[in-house]
Amino acid sequence: MNTLLTYIAIGTTFMFLVDMFLRTKTFNKYAPNPDVKMRNQDRIAGILLWPILLGVFLWSFFAAFLRHNQRPPHTRKRGPSVFKKNKKKKKK
Repeated sequence: MNTLLTYIAIGTTFMFLVDMFLRTKTFNKYAPNPDVKMRNQDRIAGILLWPILLGVFLWSFFAAFLRHNQRPPHTRKRGPSVFKKNKKKKKK
């Protein structure tokens, strides 16, 4: 019984932190669809499946981190300059 309560307590804490992060301005700035909100079914599934979700998060985080650091510094794309459109002059 004690192990089950510990498992649920860790899952609840994990989902609380995830929910808090999803409500930050930083997440909404970079999220592809910031209007999507977490439902209670998502929270319950996260509490029950937190070891899998934590593993997926860590795997993705370190994969992106290592992939970013393998590129030479002069080829890394930074900031809003990635989104600038090329302006072509029209020939008359």
